[in-house]
Amino acid sequence: MVPSTKLSFTYPHQIPAFILGFLFLCLTLPTLSAQQIVVQPYLQNAEPTSIIISWETDSLNESIVEWGTSNQSLNQLAIGTFVPSQGSARIHHTLVDSLQPGTLYFYRTKTGIAVSDTFHFRTPPLPASEISTRFVAASDMQIDNSNPTKWNDIVQNGIIDYVQSNFGSNLSDEIAFMLLPGDLVAHGPTYSQWQNDFFNPAHPLYAYVPVYPVLGNHEVNSPFYF
Repeated sequence: MVPSTKLSFTYPHQIPAFILGFLFLCLTLPTLSAQQIVVQPYLQNAEPTSIIISWETDSLNESIVEWGTSNQSLNQLAIGTFVPSQGSARIHHTLVDSLQPGTLYFYRTKTGIAVSDTFHFRTPPLPASEISTRFVAASDMQIDNSNPTKWNDIVQNGIIDYVQSNFGSNLSDEIAFMLLPGDLVAHGPTYSQWQNDFFNPAHPLYAYVPVYPVLGNHEVNSPFYF
């Protein structure tokens, strides 16, 4: 029988704080640096005194909108909720309320270190004002492989350029909302199509004009974004 040997170790009583801080930074930095917005902000459910701002990030749950009546003073804060998306991604929905009818507001979204650019919207007027309304309706923007940039061309050249040339440069003032009745992507369960084919090409509109999409047969009752 081999005689047992007692081993002894000496542990430091205290780990210096700077070492703990360095270890924490090493563990968290890869996650923080990788975080990004994968779907830029888009507007929905606009009412005279409120609006919902949505966006998607590749991680983290924080759903903050900073807003105000000047792009130099986003001094109001709204905190929303999120729903899980693909993998670690999160879709954020934040209600901004206590607004004034027919008023221009500026906003940006914040999830951790992922902060959007600053955009703006105008709240609808009160129904009693009976102000005329201009809106955009479009459908079947799912990708056409023979003409894959068509939806982007329609947004940039067929909508934005036309509106700004004929009515005014501020899209929030000239378009009240967008109606998109179906066939938004070629195959709803294919997650990447939503970003690449639906959201990204029309981001210059969705960030300024409320959008109201409807499921079509191509969406196949996909749970993404609905």
